[in-house]
Parts: sequence; C-alpha cells; structure tokens
Amino acid sequence: MEAAVADGEVEMTDWNDGRLDELSKRVDDGFAKMDRRFEQVDWSLGLVHQRLDGLQMSLTRISWTFGIGMLGFAAALLGLIAAKL
Repeated sequence: MEAAVADGEVEMTDWNDGRLDELSKRVDDGFAKMDRRFEQVDWSLGLVHQRLDGLQMSLTRISWTFGIGMLGFAAALLGLIAAKL
C-alpha cells in the first residue's frame, strides 16, 4: 500500500514539458473563458446602466412637470383669493 502511495507521489511531482504545456494551455483556456464571461457581465451592466439613465430622465421630467403644475395651481389659487377680496 505504501509503495502505491509513493509511486503516486512520484507521478504527481514528475512534471515533464508535455504536462507543463498541457497545464499552460488549460490555464490559458480557463482565462479565455473567464474573459468571455466578464465581457457578458460588462454588456449586461451596460444595459442596466442605460435603463437606470432612462429611469432617472423620466423621474426628472415628472418632477419638473409636477413642480410647474404646483406653481400653476398656486398662481390660480392666489388669483381666486385676490378676486374674492
């Protein structure tokens, strides 16, 4: 049993050029896959950013419309009060 473990350890620590090249290729492939995923995440975040920009613009317009409407209402109310006096 110990001999089998010792043989396994020798295999694990015996790194020849072929195994190093294969490991290097696997690492490069992993990073390439990760880069593609980051591009997808960046694209998704870009869509979210555009949607939030649109929401902010809509809320700004609604706020301005509400504010102008309130000023118009206040002016009409003051006009009615002045007409009654």
